[in-house]
Amino acid sequence: MKNFRDSEPVTAVALSPDGRLLFAASRSLQLRCWSLESGRAVRSYKGHAAPIADMALDASSTLLATGSADRTVRVWDVDGGFCTHSFAGHSGVVLRVLFHPKQLMLVTASDDAGIRVWDLVTKSCAAVLKGHFSAVTSLSLSPDGWTLLSGGRDSIVIVWNLRNHTKLATVPVYEAVEGVAYLPPSMAFPGVPNQPGEAGGKAAKSQLVAFATGGEKGVVKLWRSDTGKCVYEQPSSAAAASSAAGGIVELALLASAGGLLTATQDGRLLFNRPAGDNLAVAHQLIGNNDEITDMRFVSLGTGSSTATTRSSEDAGGKPDQQHAARPALPSHLAVATNSDQIRIFDSSTMHCTATMMAAHDKDINAVAVAPNNSGHLASVLRVDFLSAGTQMLSAGADGLIKLWSVRLSGKALLRKLRCTDAKCINTFDAHEDKVWAMALGSPSGSVFASGGGDGAIALWEDCTTGDADEAAALAEHAVLKDQDLANALKDADHAKAVTLAFEMRHPGRLLAVVRQVLERGQHDGSRALESLAAAMRVDDVQPCLEYCREWNANAKNCHAAQAMLQAVLHTRRPEQLLGCGALSMRAKFMEADMPRSNLKFAFVWEKLL
Repeated sequence: MKNFRDSEPVTAVALSPDGRLLFAASRSLQLRCWSLESGRAVRSYKGHAAPIADMALDASSTLLATGSADRTVRVWDVDGGFCTHSFAGHSGVVLRVLFHPKQLMLVTASDDAGIRVWDLVTKSCAAVLKGHFSAVTSLSLSPDGWTLLSGGRDSIVIVWNLRNHTKLATVPVYEAVEGVAYLPPSMAFPGVPNQPGEAGGKAAKSQLVAFATGGEKGVVKLWRSDTGKCVYEQPSSAAAASSAAGGIVELALLASAGGLLTATQDGRLLFNRPAGDNLAVAHQLIGNNDEITDMRFVSLGTGSSTATTRSSEDAGGKPDQQHAARPALPSHLAVATNSDQIRIFDSSTMHCTATMMAAHDKDINAVAVAPNNSGHLASVLRVDFLSAGTQMLSAGADGLIKLWSVRLSGKALLRKLRCTDAKCINTFDAHEDKVWAMALGSPSGSVFASGGGDGAIALWEDCTTGDADEAAALAEHAVLKDQDLANALKDADHAKAVTLAFEMRHPGRLLAVVRQVLERGQHDGSRALESLAAAMRVDDVQPCLEYCREWNANAKNCHAAQAMLQAVLHTRRPEQLLGCGALSMRAKFMEADMPRSNLKFAFVWEKLL
């Protein structure tokens, strides 16, 4: 587990496709690049004049695009760490950035209802796509890069042809869209006929474009652009988990696995896979008690995820720039939450394999990935085999000790060990200088010592079994608490539900309680909230105000946030608020809401003029 610290909440995260680098931006306006191998910051620089809302890397992991609340878009050279492009044109917060998979082209979306296409060669805006009437919250491209899907909170999805920047279809989906995904013709989904060819070609208008949507109703729907009809909607039983969790906030295509991944507002990951004529929830991950804000696939390991470059030709016969070959099935999924953690899930077993304290004290809103290098960064100074030769320890001049899983045949033992013969399964970092010596305390390697040029001796013990037992106990406890909370919500026992939500530090569940209480009506709901606020422990007041601050940043939750804030302020005496630091939290609450308020005032003023 790596521990990285930032003084402010993280607003965007991106993981490079090859798994070498993690990019994180926070409200401190710092953009940091972390090495996943060493756990150290490679570089840190100020990216924008306001927080970054979204980030994305191109297919080659050499360019990073950032969209910010300062209404600008910037492109960065990953290896050099400098800005190569700076674009201005949006009149609102840039919510989404997306690279073209084969061309030097960037697509961005904003809460000003506009979509812009940027040419990275000429460093200019190639087109402005107009058709939405509210914030554009999601973008998706076809594999060939010429068909664009955009979804927004105006409850429509628009299909665009990026060759001539024209609108191919407008499909009303009857809910605020938070995620949209292009469905390739070769993949089998319920109600979607298989059709060869790409929809972005010359005959695009005669071909259907199939896509999936997810939003506030918490249901995955599949659509056809040629008829504008919904061809499949998840039954209520399959979608109960996401609809009860506050709706879908992210949706992504599992291209290699043939399914869809959805993230809910209360922090659940649902793996939806075709099963006959249905789209069933095959797996559900409840790996955290926080709101999921971003997620990226990453291939960790050697060989299968190595990126290569090749040249190709587009439909017009012109060669494209070099780009990375399509990687194999991603082995892991990196998930960012509105806490200070990034969780890594194994995509095959659906288990959380690692938790990173992502250098931030508060929320993480985005993740991104870059090239993988699992070996030592300097000379290897010492090697020892353990576990009957199936594992190996290596110490290097980079101050790191690595544990390798080794699979060698008899002939392989007589030749040079290659990177394909071993897989790094853990890295130990305790020395500030070269690691010169290692001593095994047992043949199995359950205990070993290391000494380095820093004059320090480190004693290591295998805690795998103990950690696994502890994790299992915590998981069981969390499941039981979660079930108690769900029962309390069903029985309308709001006092018990609030107590459990604070014990679990689960803002999503607390939000569900507030919403259920407010359904009684304004008068009765306000009185019930004041009763709940008065019964809260003193230690829960500050977390409650922090949750209100985060809810207020989302238009769907701002009414619940204001109602809960009013209830707390009405039921707590000034000395109680001073004792828990609530007044400083109130100042941060107003500061966080100021940019949104300024945008609303500017919009109203513009309309009045």
